[in-house]
Amino acid sequence: TQDGNFYSRTLVANGEERGYHEIVRWTILTGMAYLPASVPPLGTTEAGLPIGCQVVGPYGSDLTTLALAGHLGDLMGGYSPPPLAT
Repeated sequence: TQDGNFYSRTLVANGEERGYHEIVRWTILTGMAYLPASVPPLGTTEAGLPIGCQVVGPYGSDLTTLALAGHLGDLMGGYSPPPLAT
């Protein structure tokens, strides 16, 4: 939910309620090392939610991660905006 603060919020991942702050655990690995990362669109779930993966490269290889993410996105059908929430 959006109630509370960064440390008290929760989200459901794979049917299990997790602390929202756990997201940082993954982003900090690349962010603190200044590694470039790109996320290509890989499709959608049965509910229409977007699926992607993180492509990470060595320091200074921004164009490489963008190119790989672009190729993966193209192979998987490209980007489609998710349905608007109602």
